[in-house]
Amino acid sequence: HVVNGAFSGDAERMDSNMRRLIEEGTPIHVLLTAALNHAVQLLAARLETESGKSPEAVLSSWKPQLFFKRKDAVRLQLGRWNTRALKQVIRLLDETLLESRRRGTLADTVASRALLQIAAMNRSTGRSGVRP
Repeated sequence: HVVNGAFSGDAERMDSNMRRLIEEGTPIHVLLTAALNHAVQLLAARLETESGKSPEAVLSSWKPQLFFKRKDAVRLQLGRWNTRALKQVIRLLDETLLESRRRGTLADTVASRALLQIAAMNRSTGRSGVRP
């Protein structure tokens, strides 16, 4: 899964899944919109945990309900990403959506670069243990 790969710091998984989806004809804006929606939802969940709600309660109220195979990945993401970094990701994805529309034939490259950057941000955030 492209989004889980990026937000979990697994650039290789993200890249291989993205290539497969592009080859199958999935429009780039669909992948970027899915990543943006995930970032927004992850930020909302992170803010809830910061206000005292347990991660399990937050994940249980995730809409649409998390598919059981994604729940562990999202739980880890919730613990690794801080609010500042998630806001940066949202800004990056918003700019990337616009840039991908402007660039047309280079949209795949623009999107891939942004998603790889997100994966790298996750790895550095996870290693340093940065928390808000």
